[in-house]
Amino acid sequence: MTAEPIYRRIESDLRAAVAARRWAPGQMLPSRQALCREYGVALATLQRALAGLLADGTLRAEDGRGTFVATAAPTARPRTARLGIVAEAGQQPSPRSVVTTWAPRVVESIERAVSRAGGVTSVHGWTHGGDLFVAVPAAVRDALASGADAVAVVAINNEIGLAEAIAGALPDRALPLVMITHGRMDGPLAHVFFDGWTGGHLAAEHLVAQGYHRLAFLAPYTADWLQVRLAGAQSAAARRELVLRLVPDEPVAYVGHRADQRLGEHLATAFLAETVRAEPGRWGLIAPNDACAYGVLAAAQALGLRAGRDFGLVGFDDDVDSRRLGLTTLRPPADQLGEEASRLLLAQLDGQPTALQVGLRPDLVVRGSTQRDEE
Repeated sequence: MTAEPIYRRIESDLRAAVAARRWAPGQMLPSRQALCREYGVALATLQRALAGLLADGTLRAEDGRGTFVATAAPTARPRTARLGIVAEAGQQPSPRSVVTTWAPRVVESIERAVSRAGGVTSVHGWTHGGDLFVAVPAAVRDALASGADAVAVVAINNEIGLAEAIAGALPDRALPLVMITHGRMDGPLAHVFFDGWTGGHLAAEHLVAQGYHRLAFLAPYTADWLQVRLAGAQSAAARRELVLRLVPDEPVAYVGHRADQRLGEHLATAFLAETVRAEPGRWGLIAPNDACAYGVLAAAQALGLRAGRDFGLVGFDDDVDSRRLGLTTLRPPADQLGEEASRLLLAQLDGQPTALQVGLRPDLVVRGSTQRDEE
């Protein structure tokens, strides 16, 4: 039997403590740092435990003040909830698009969570290749026209300004709506997102733990999600008093479609030939996504080098080929993203206060590309 995740046990313990009135309604809980010490866990684990309590209205958070016990208990929904799911449909441009791998799982997890809560779901799609700022708000309006009480927008490849366009399409700003995105966003709507910063931190910590004490990050272009992952890796490196090298030294902006695997292979070739060969077994390289990591593996093979033995390599996204290639990667919390979005929406339908942002950490999947040979 699979053990219950630590964050779930902490969530259950805190829920029981609130029910037992360890803290009275309206009372502030101990600081998150104090709760981390009490349970012996990292802040990211505690945040995940609190997310469910905040989403269902058991707790409420106030910026700059702390976390409080809600003053009113959650109430039952008066009728069956109808939840519209807005997601991209149709043929995707790349087999390695995060839309093709994450989005279907997110949609399925929303359907499961809402069905278990006694609700009903309907899916409203938009087709790839059109104007997102027209197509997505139109799909939201279609969901509302079909009788949806609340809407989940699965916008993994979120574009800047999309939240504002969706908000402008709502007849009532108080209508429950949650976006599911690849990263934190600034905007008027509640959203659940993949915590790329923690992913970068986990990748760097893992490489150091495996004995790779020189770290590099492959950054072939500038992108908001890449910068977040890079910042997490830099934080972990600084904590270990290490310097994280950028490959190349100055990333360039990109316009239009990116061929990530070819970019990764091109940029990694010089780094592997000149730097890794000079210090075999010492360097750990973080790729911004699995596609770039595949390029690194191809470059290494051409040079007679092997990930794991000669250098460590970590990717992001747990693409369909990563298992076959033995790539250590950060797996997106796709199921949990859908579950948390559903929890937020159902709580909003119950009239409970909810978190505006919920970040979920990825899972580190360790494979051969970071396993050093024992010889």
